[in-house]
Amino acid sequence: MSTEPVIPRPAATVMVVRPAEESAPDGSYEVFMVRRSTKSTFVPDVFVFPGGSLDRSDAEANGLSRLVGISPAQAQADYRDKLDMGAVGAAPPLSPEQKAGLYLAALRELFEEAGVLLVQDEQGQEFEIGHDTERRKHFHSTRLAMRNKEFSFIELLEREKLRADGGRLIYFSHWITPVSEHRRFDTHFFLAKVNYGQEAEADEYETTEGIWIEPARALELNEQAQFNMIHPTIMHLKRLALHPTLPGLLDYARTKEIVAAMPDMLPGPVFQLPGDVLERW
Repeated sequence: MSTEPVIPRPAATVMVVRPAEESAPDGSYEVFMVRRSTKSTFVPDVFVFPGGSLDRSDAEANGLSRLVGISPAQAQADYRDKLDMGAVGAAPPLSPEQKAGLYLAALRELFEEAGVLLVQDEQGQEFEIGHDTERRKHFHSTRLAMRNKEFSFIELLEREKLRADGGRLIYFSHWITPVSEHRRFDTHFFLAKVNYGQEAEADEYETTEGIWIEPARALELNEQAQFNMIHPTIMHLKRLALHPTLPGLLDYARTKEIVAAMPDMLPGPVFQLPGDVLERW
């Protein structure tokens, strides 16, 4: 039996945030989270941000042709991981196409798991599902059809004459599953802002519940053992909670340092970041 660590799979996760109130004079905001099914073979019954693995098609020419707001060259520049610290060498390097593909993967997973579609129409205008009843029914049935593998996200974009809007995503952090784990991911976290009133919902398949919640409240409930989460999710919520206003969070996200983080797994199991990464990831 091989003792070599499992190679981590490239993945994308989206922390989608919206103002907590219509005017939100204090700048407060909520983040959307989904609860994974109890039947899931990977981290069941915990609250997470929408996300999933990079598909090969996400990084191929046909998929990238439906992506706007980010190109492989731009993605290469946007992935500003520090090269002299952290766990940047713990996962295979990604090509510019794969880096751009992760933006597409993030937008695909956001629609599949949360029903949030961040796209542009053919005229380059933001397209929203909004509150129109017929449009909501149409895209709900479309989401179900995608889940049943009747067509792909890229085929959806082609059919609806839409383009995935990578410009709505801010690259936020880079986390890699510890080498001791049997399922490993090279996960790139993105932040996306949506308007007040943006609706979202769990897919009732991989996830069974969806909730808009303020980061500090999620952490409080977790401390009370009422809101189960895994270590990376908790750490990201703690980072968000340091920036209680939405404008402040967005400014921080656009300029923050990124150090690839790979926790050490201690007996318990307890996850712990190396000291040189703890405050810098």
